[in-house]
Amino acid sequence: MAYSGKEKVHKGYKTQRRLVMPGQTTIYFHDATGRVVYFSLEEGQGDLRQNIVDISQEFQTQFNEQITPLIVSDRESWCVEHFVEMSGYRFVTWEKNTYKKEINELSDDLFSDIVIVNERPYRFYEFPEKKQYQNADKTVSVALRRIVIWNLESNTRPVCVSNDAIEKDKIFLGQNMLGRWGASENGFKHMGDRFNLNYVPLIKVTEDSENQEMKNPLFKQTSAKKRTIENGLQKIINTLADVAEIYNKDGSVRSNSKRQRLLHERSELEDELAAVKEQLKEIPERINLKDETDGEKSFKVIDQETKNLFDLVQSMVWNARRTLIDMLKRHYSDKRDLVNLLDHISRCHGWVKTTHHAVFVQLEPLDVPRYRAAQKGLINELNSLKACLPNGKVFKFSVGNKKET
Repeated sequence: MAYSGKEKVHKGYKTQRRLVMPGQTTIYFHDATGRVVYFSLEEGQGDLRQNIVDISQEFQTQFNEQITPLIVSDRESWCVEHFVEMSGYRFVTWEKNTYKKEINELSDDLFSDIVIVNERPYRFYEFPEKKQYQNADKTVSVALRRIVIWNLESNTRPVCVSNDAIEKDKIFLGQNMLGRWGASENGFKHMGDRFNLNYVPLIKVTEDSENQEMKNPLFKQTSAKKRTIENGLQKIINTLADVAEIYNKDGSVRSNSKRQRLLHERSELEDELAAVKEQLKEIPERINLKDETDGEKSFKVIDQETKNLFDLVQSMVWNARRTLIDMLKRHYSDKRDLVNLLDHISRCHGWVKTTHHAVFVQLEPLDVPRYRAAQKGLINELNSLKACLPNGKVFKFSVGNKKET
């Protein structure tokens, strides 16, 4: 949620605008049915990886069999150090920097039979050996399973990776990974269509943030200088490969030749690069804004109470919709019309009557016979729940053309 006020707050990435902007980030987790099970409102970009670890620890204590839930996440969670931290839990995510030539050269016979996921045909293949992944410094490594998901419709072969030692079926892991992507992403995409996830009921910015760290401008400037020198050095090296040495008549090397000039420039840039690298070692990458400005400037935190309450209500309403859809499935078999039919039923005209003991809600019947039958079936199932208001009044639903007296 972007913030456009005058106070200084941490920045996050706004997907809709594709910009880094001041504000907050809400991280949602939903289960395989699309129900929200956890959300966290955080400053700036938020910490998705830490949330994945926290939710894995939390839900491990909730299951009777002590089986860690399988966490499915996008490429934003890609980090070798994070994967090592998740060694005691289960995850599956998209592989970054896939070598496409290797994947495209895989024989078609290696893949499984066709599996239909969200009305699209897929085939799956898992490499027999795990692959070792290393961090940028090559100080940490982790071995992960690799599963190729072949989309026959678009003829693409993305790869997902997992550390799951419990679930051996590659198709199961591939299907769950597809539940986090594109047309299959039935949690956040459809939830965002029906609710305003960016809405903040009250913007209150008064307290200082506990996190006062920011990127050091001097470190950023010096790093940019280092990259400029490295690029210049690489250009000289590339040019030297094409410039031949020139000799005098007596066989000695000509001192003022182009190659000698380039060698001299290379030597100077190498010395300059070494000096800049030494400077970077002494410059902290991050600084404390409050300390650097003697308290004159500080990062503020946007109050989270009202937003958390608002998101909690939205999540409960969304989960209730998912429950109603599951109920409606028992009375209507066409999945393509299921969500639209629920919308029609919930928007029906009708009447409400309240007494000392109950609240009666009567809906007008739908015109289409199969819709009307599903409407009555859903109403009867809701009545069987005997739902009550906090004041003890029972909810009772009915379908009819005439207002009951």
